[in-house]
Amino acid sequence: MKQKLLSFLSTVQRITTRENLQIKAIKSLGLTRPLWLLDVGSAKGMQNRWKVVKDMIFAYGFEPDEGAREKLEQNAVFLGGGNVDSPFALSDKVEKLELNILKKPSHSSVLEPNNKFINLFPLRHPEGFELDYKLTVDACNLDYLDINEKDFMKIDVQGSELNVLKGSTNSLKNIIGLEIECEISELYNNQPLLGNILEFLSSKEFHLFDLKRYYWKRKN
Repeated sequence: MKQKLLSFLSTVQRITTRENLQIKAIKSLGLTRPLWLLDVGSAKGMQNRWKVVKDMIFAYGFEPDEGAREKLEQNAVFLGGGNVDSPFALSDKVEKLELNILKKPSHSSVLEPNNKFINLFPLRHPEGFELDYKLTVDACNLDYLDINEKDFMKIDVQGSELNVLKGSTNSLKNIIGLEIECEISELYNNQPLLGNILEFLSSKEFHLFDLKRYYWKRKN
């Protein structure tokens, strides 16, 4: 299994140049079912890198915003068994969470924006981080949910990534790969940063495989 995993990861890294390798990578796992992709924070829909294998993927999305879920249903492109969108937010326990819904919905978070930092980057439209309204949603940990399979997980939850991981401790034993958006500076107040994420995952025997660099330019 370890050799299959290394082959899978090596192939996924190169999909930008040879899309057929991604198909071969999934087939190399020897699955007799679609690959289950847990998409935590699925408001933007399927990422382009997965679309080339959409007939081999079963997507289980987590998006607590009802409006975003309805949009996803209208634009579902996962074909490997369906596109399921859970009404739960994921956290480290079963609880009620208050979300800060911001002017740009994809920036919304449990945490408050760090405006002192954000305002250093006027070209990034700081107005998108302004509060629109607050929303209380149901949240739970991934280990609490009865999900058939857990193969790969993508996490994009605007600063709450570590809580999602802490609530997935048992699930991580079956997950072969993770894609996580995280920061090296506090975009949101008191958010865990890249080092915190890596420290936790290292304790669960996960290792950093690749980084996609993304940065903001200051006006000056």
